[in-house]
Parts: sequence; structure tokens; C-alpha cells
Amino acid sequence: SGYGLYAECGRSVLHLCNGKTSYWDAQIVDASTYFDLGSLTKVVLTTSALARAYDRGEFKLDDSISRWVPELKKVPPGRFQIGHLLSHASGIRAWMPIYLELKGGNLLQWFRHNADLLVENNPLFYAKYSDLGFLLLGFVLEKIWGGVQEAWEREVRGPLKLSGIGFTPLDPSLKVMATEYCLHRKRVIHNEAFDENCAALGGVASHAGLFSSSQALAPWCREWLSAVSGNSSWLSQKTALLFTRKSQFVPDSTWAFGWDTRSPAFSSAGNFLSMSAFGHLGYPGCSVWLDP
Repeated sequence: SGYGLYAECGRSVLHLCNGKTSYWDAQIVDASTYFDLGSLTKVVLTTSALARAYDRGEFKLDDSISRWVPELKKVPPGRFQIGHLLSHASGIRAWMPIYLELKGGNLLQWFRHNADLLVENNPLFYAKYSDLGFLLLGFVLEKIWGGVQEAWEREVRGPLKLSGIGFTPLDPSLKVMATEYCLHRKRVIHNEAFDENCAALGGVASHAGLFSSSQALAPWCREWLSAVSGNSSWLSQKTALLFTRKSQFVPDSTWAFGWDTRSPAFSSAGNFLSMSAFGHLGYPGCSVWLDP
């Protein structure tokens, strides 16, 4: 077990690494070690790409999914709005074991087949964090850019010249942190997505799949902070502020559009970041928080 922590405040930089990449080898965690980002993929990739598309006027937050995916027009998921999905306020279930019945990686077929099981409540009834909602947003990525990985390359990795971030399998020569034993796959997961649904989709998905070292995320973090302060050519300040402030759809929810914000108490951001901070968590253990 090990960790990597990278932080910046003005010109001050803190970079701490410790531990080993797994229990069975002697690779020491350092600045170049890759970690499974899990759900940080939701903000690093999906939220970032959609924010850029929104900036260009390519969709509206009240667009229904069926506008982008006509195949879902006659089933309940088709009525979900992009803004509600981004802010986890659509009423869709949090998670389902898609990997148990995914045939040939056809996610759209799975959504159509299970459409009646996906809706838990009316939109805006409450906020419930949902992987399924972000998988639906993946269809929007596919319609706009031709695929999830294409959206990543064209809107995030390419424009920001990011390195040290990518989908698996990573080059065997790289240091990759193991996650944990997977009961379904009956092995310790190493250099592949721990998320079972992501793994069933080939390791590339709109809700999980990216791997990164801690320091490699820094340029992306800086760009979001620059956008919020109005100093970015990658994303406008108006869109950055919209996506990083509470959506107001559900009064007691901390969710913005894709991003989470600080709760008044017991926030994973701790006690010292301001209430303007925004961030996200990932199931394998990673998190990111940015404070303007």
C-alpha cells in the first residue's frame, strides 16, 4: 500500500510519496507512479469535455438524452436532462452490475433492455450520486466526438498537453499502483480498471478508467482554476463558474455540474479549504480538490 500527494499554493509546492505499489513486489511509490483515478474520470474527462462543448454552444443543460440518443426516446432514461445527470439530480439509480450481462460491450443495448429498472424517483426529488447517469452522458460524448477516448484526446489531453495520464493497459515498464482483490475477477487488480463496469467496457468509460500520477493532474487543475478566475483560453470564466458552483436543483445538495463542492461539515475537503472549493472523489482512493 502507498500514496502520492501533490499540492500547490501560490509558489509553494508539496509533493509526498510513500509505500509500495503492491504487497508482492518492491517497487517504491514515487512521483511517476500511476494510480487508478476511478470516478475522478467523471471530472477529468467527461465534465471537462462537456464544459468545453457547452462553451461552444453545442448543447444545452436542459437537453434530454433522447435528443442525442434517439434510440432511448421511447424509454424512461431518454427523458433525463444533461444538467440533471451532471448534478446527480435526475432520479436515476446509483449503480447496477452491468458487467454481469453486458453482451459484446453493447452498453446502449443494455440501457434499452433495463430501461424500466433505472428510474428511482422523479427528477429533482433528491440528489443521488450515480455512475449510471455518467454512463448515459458517455453517449453524448460519443455523438459529439465519436467516442469517449476521442473526447479525452481532443478536448482535454491534447489542448492541455497532458502527459502521465491515460487509459490502461499502461506500458509494463511504468509503475502502477495495485488496487485490491476483485471477487468477480478473482485476482488482485493491477494495471486495469478496478471498476467492474468500466472493465467490461474495455477499460475506457465516461465514469471511470483513467490512470494518473498525482503530479500529472496539476496542469489540468491549474487550468480549471485559471478558467474560474477568467484567465484561460481553454474554458471561459462564465462556463467554469457555472460548472463549479452548486446547481441549486436540490436545495441541500452540494453537487455542481459534474463537480462536487464543500459541505458545511464533514467534507472530504477537510476543514481548511474555502466554501468556494470544488472537487471529486474516486472509489479506489483518489481525490482532487481545487480552491480559488
